[in-house]
Amino acid sequence: MLRIPVPEYQRQQAPSGNARLATAQTIGQGGVMDAAASLQREAAQRERVADQQLANFQRLEFEQKKARNVERVSAARLQWTETLAKRQTEAEASADGFSRGVLTDFDTWRKQSTEAIPDEDERRMFDGMVANIRDHVGLTAMQFEATQRRAYRKRVVMDGIDVDARVAGADPGQMSDVLAQRLAAINSVGDFSGEERASLAQNARENIAFQAAATLAQQDPVAWLKRKPKDDPVASLLDPEKLRQLNNHARSVIERDKAQRENDGERALKAAEKQIEDLRGFVLDGGLVSPEYEARLQASTGPLWAQAQEMVKVSRSGAAFGSLPVAKQEAILAATKPGDPEQQKMLDHLRTVNGRQKAAYAANPWEAATRFGRAPAAPAYKITTAEQVPEVIAERLKTIGNVEQMASGPVSPLQPDEAADAATALMAAPVDKRAEVLAQVGTKLTVPQIAKLADQLDKGDRATALMLKLGADRTDAGRATSVLVGRGAQALKDKTVKRDEQALTGWRSEISAMVRGAGLGERAEQDAIDAAYFVRAALDAPGYEYGAKTNEKAVELVVGIPYERGGMKTLIPRGVKESEFIERAGQAVAAAGETFYVRGQPMTRAAIMRNLASMGMARDGQRMFTPFYNGAPVTTDPEGAKPLALQVVQ
Repeated sequence: MLRIPVPEYQRQQAPSGNARLATAQTIGQGGVMDAAASLQREAAQRERVADQQLANFQRLEFEQKKARNVERVSAARLQWTETLAKRQTEAEASADGFSRGVLTDFDTWRKQSTEAIPDEDERRMFDGMVANIRDHVGLTAMQFEATQRRAYRKRVVMDGIDVDARVAGADPGQMSDVLAQRLAAINSVGDFSGEERASLAQNARENIAFQAAATLAQQDPVAWLKRKPKDDPVASLLDPEKLRQLNNHARSVIERDKAQRENDGERALKAAEKQIEDLRGFVLDGGLVSPEYEARLQASTGPLWAQAQEMVKVSRSGAAFGSLPVAKQEAILAATKPGDPEQQKMLDHLRTVNGRQKAAYAANPWEAATRFGRAPAAPAYKITTAEQVPEVIAERLKTIGNVEQMASGPVSPLQPDEAADAATALMAAPVDKRAEVLAQVGTKLTVPQIAKLADQLDKGDRATALMLKLGADRTDAGRATSVLVGRGAQALKDKTVKRDEQALTGWRSEISAMVRGAGLGERAEQDAIDAAYFVRAALDAPGYEYGAKTNEKAVELVVGIPYERGGMKTLIPRGVKESEFIERAGQAVAAAGETFYVRGQPMTRAAIMRNLASMGMARDGQRMFTPFYNGAPVTTDPEGAKPLALQVVQ
């Protein structure tokens, strides 16, 4: 047989390093089987490694899902702990349906939160984990509801006892019926303990019986003292101490009635003293006693008629004084020198008249003018809508001049209660509407009247008062600045301004630094800071798209641009450039005169014009500015009493 030679090969390591190549000499049936087995072992090994890697990956993925859900559940536990606490504080007294509402809301949240998780395994894991939270929330809610309902029912019973006691006090004949009814109601409450029912029943007996007994002792104290406690259906329910109190009260009533019968003359005297006291107040207000009033006094004052006559005499002297405006009253008092004791006495009286009228005009000038008979009655209007505000003010402006004359100064067109109603109505209106109404009001009033009205509105709402003071001022985008104040205040209230409290504090601090020391005056300065703060909030609130959102912009929109020269700070009116401001100031200086003074030394107009661009400016209110040279104000007199006031903005 022909034999084909087979070459020999050295045994070599397989490329994988996991098996060896068989030599050509050893390959036979057994060798093939061994090779196959080796390959199988290799494949199995690779499969085991792959399975292990897959298992490790799956375990890692599971742990990641678990970790994410742990964070979700922790946040959920905090959320529902806080939610449950808040809802407990806001719950109605009876807490009816509290637990049902909580669990319904929890289940809705649970469903929504679970569905929001994209991975199915993760959703199942999360849903199972929050089940424990639901159990705890539900149990806590049910315990709270049970406790509240129980306490509520007890309060209802106690309130019912008080009502029954008032019924028995008003009509003692009903005591037995209302007491029996109340005791039956107490015994019907199934979830009260025997001790609680006994305590409530005892409370009912004592209170209902005591009120009935108190009425009986008051109505007929003699008959009450004749009752025998053991046999009496009312007195038998009272403890010894309360019975003693009522008996003492009955005796005091007997004594009081006796004293009243014996002191009819004294009561008449007290009535006369009351008449004298009323007359004194009338005279001290500067009132004039009419003949009719004098006749009534003579009939009612009896033994005190002589005192009344003296006061009538004083009224005739003080009435003319009281009819004058308070400023004229003060001028007379300042110019009057006391003489003899009688004159001093009259002077003291006139000072009292002046003081009382000043206080009355300060509290409510409209009421005071009517009270002192200097103006027709001004009945208070009930303001319920923003549209009514300018209507009422227009009506009041018809007579405000007379009231201001008597008060010797500007007054608000609204009485205090009307102003409070107006503030409420304006706050309820949309911001744009509120600004429109306030701008309309501002056109009808003088600046001092606006200030008085704003002071009243400030008590109800700070933002509304500031909106009134801003009037019809417009931003560079044509929007009412007052609208921004209102929107900013609303944004702060609604917390739609996405800033933390520290940032808001920072706003106010920066705005204050820009405004303070700029010569606005203390009140105007604070108004500017508060208004700019509200405007800044409006700039930062969602929906504002009209320019920069900075504190500088807020200040500019309200009161102007910060300007520093000569070591001084002022605020250039909004809408006026710095160069334009200096130019207008120069024009105002040119129109003011030829010679001015600094620390008593003359300074020519030309010198001021040369140095104007570097001179400090002190702002007086909104429109007037006084230049400063080397730290001293420029004046129109050598004494330095009359600062140069430049009206830079018309």
